[in-house]
Amino acid sequence: MENNKSNLTAEDALRMQHECEQEFGDCTDLSEEKKTRFLGLAAELLKKRWHTTTLQIFESGRVLSLVERLLPGGWTDWVLETKILKLRTAHNYKNVYKACCGRPEIVGWHEPTTKRKK
Repeated sequence: MENNKSNLTAEDALRMQHECEQEFGDCTDLSEEKKTRFLGLAAELLKKRWHTTTLQIFESGRVLSLVERLLPGGWTDWVLETKILKLRTAHNYKNVYKACCGRPEIVGWHEPTTKRKK
């Protein structure tokens, strides 16, 4: 599968969302043709949103890895004190960064999933 997601931006997603709202409103009383068009645009919009979100998670993981480097024994205390993220979320973000070996282009190779570890 070709990886062409790197040129997608948050601005693209916002523009698409606005266009969808203008064309389809609240999605009531749509013809079959409009429903099909909306569903295609909705899938594209969600892909753009997913890519933007994963890059933000990656970048947050990078920052948290730097914090860990500065505070090797106390980075978790710092996360708890700042109250910006839950500790588990901070660990997850940092793990995404590490799993991608610090390379943002790897983020685009992963597709969204709803699978969770129990």
